[in-house]
Amino acid sequence: ADDWRGGKGGKPDAHVMPQPRSAPAPAPSPEANVDMLSAAVSAVPDKLADPSDQSQTIQLSCPANLVSAVIGKGGSGVKEISAATGTRINIRDMEASVSEKVILISGNVVGCVSAYLHVVSRISTMQEMMGAGVTGLDDPSAGGGAGGWGGYDG
Repeated sequence: ADDWRGGKGGKPDAHVMPQPRSAPAPAPSPEANVDMLSAAVSAVPDKLADPSDQSQTIQLSCPANLVSAVIGKGGSGVKEISAATGTRINIRDMEASVSEKVILISGNVVGCVSAYLHVVSRISTMQEMMGAGVTGLDDPSAGGGAGGWGGYDG
């Protein structure tokens, strides 16, 4: 009979033999990413997918010097994402850190996930621009921002 070690007589079956570590799988193609997201959305129970269910919240941290990329000039970034996704986005100080802010996204489950993707895309784009040596990006007068106050409610 089979036991935890594998096949008959203590000889391991091929399916339980340790496999050599291989290189990480290549990143999925854009089409595969869309298919992955579509499958995830399709799997959401009807009760959670109901647009009137605004009970979901996603929280993420953002470097304080990049929060202006999320907020946008005059709050336009947050307003645009909120309008497109039906979510509410709040930016707050992080109690334990002056170098990071907390971004709270609340609303419908699908809207929250969509807004999350928009927010992390803005942050990533800003990080890439800063890494490329583009200057003046963390200056609130250059692109909006929190203006030195503790939070933003979009």
